[in-house]
Amino acid sequence: MEKIVLDTNCLIRIVPEQAKYHLLWDKIISGNVHLYLTHKILLEYEEILTLEYGEDVADFVVLTFSSLKNIHYVDVYYHFNLIKSDPDDNEFVDCAIAADAKCIVTNDKHFSVLKNKEVWPQIEIKKLWEYCNYLKKH
Repeated sequence: MEKIVLDTNCLIRIVPEQAKYHLLWDKIISGNVHLYLTHKILLEYEEILTLEYGEDVADFVVLTFSSLKNIHYVDVYYHFNLIKSDPDDNEFVDCAIAADAKCIVTNDKHFSVLKNKEVWPQIEIKKLWEYCNYLKKH
């Protein structure tokens, strides 16, 4: 079972059927990947999906996530504030830590600060293409 946190910039790149990385969406839908998020992350997903694809697609994704057993909501009790350059990204980091997720899948360069070995706790960061290549092999 894969436990991940998915940044919004990647979610919008996996939802459309013709998307290059739709494989990740299929793995989530089939239950092979467990997605961890907070209610705040879900609201961000909904907002950005509405802007990118419209209200119908955003509603579809939110309803789909509410019906899947492999979508897990996490309550975050401690805020590490590891990303200084874009504090909003810390929601994903804190969620990953609280969920003990395998990795955060993101294309956002702000997360690169987490690759510093002196940062604790350690969180694996994967680009969307890297994670999809990993899924193809496993």
